[in-house]
Amino acid sequence: MSDTIKTLKSLYTQHDYVFFDEEHAFDLNLFGIRRRPGVNLFDDLLGCAYAQKSGGLFAVELWPGTTDPGSRYLRNPGNRTNATAIVVPGQYRGLWKLGLHKGKDPAFVQVGPVSVYRDGNRDEVLDFDPKTIARGVFGINGHHAGTDSARIDGWSAGCQVWKRRKDHDRALMLGRAQLAQHPTWATFTYTLFDLDLDPTAAALFAM
Repeated sequence: MSDTIKTLKSLYTQHDYVFFDEEHAFDLNLFGIRRRPGVNLFDDLLGCAYAQKSGGLFAVELWPGTTDPGSRYLRNPGNRTNATAIVVPGQYRGLWKLGLHKGKDPAFVQVGPVSVYRDGNRDEVLDFDPKTIARGVFGINGHHAGTDSARIDGWSAGCQVWKRRKDHDRALMLGRAQLAQHPTWATFTYTLFDLDLDPTAAALFAM
């Protein structure tokens, strides 16, 4: 696990991102790693790093998921911009709080701003055009894709999505642990990396 922590911390350091260290128990580092060029596949990683007790050893948990929208929404954005959201790699402080996705399923719900590329040409190729970047609150939540979905399809219009419900349940449990330890820490920071920009992150896919 030490190699995993070393790799993860180096990713944060390279970008001057804040990494919540072992000073506080359950001060969660939620993150995603995008792997291109897969489209409509759960081929990315979602993860969480945290200290289990103040000054204690770190734990890192990694889960399959997607940081990309699915084919259904790439072909038909179905929103007022007529373009699908693709989260831009970066660190988003206070992005999420615990809530309900679409008013029914427990999830990490967006409350802080995020930057997204807007892909509006309605093909199934992910476009990362800096000219299209918009920033705001667009409903970019962190939720699951059912019991264990094989393809993204309609599960994501830009959200960060756990492939398996049980893994997402585990992430939510860690979120609740943070709130139990620190009742005023009601929001969660999310950091997205891109394997094309950070090739050392490949080591995490082999963990």
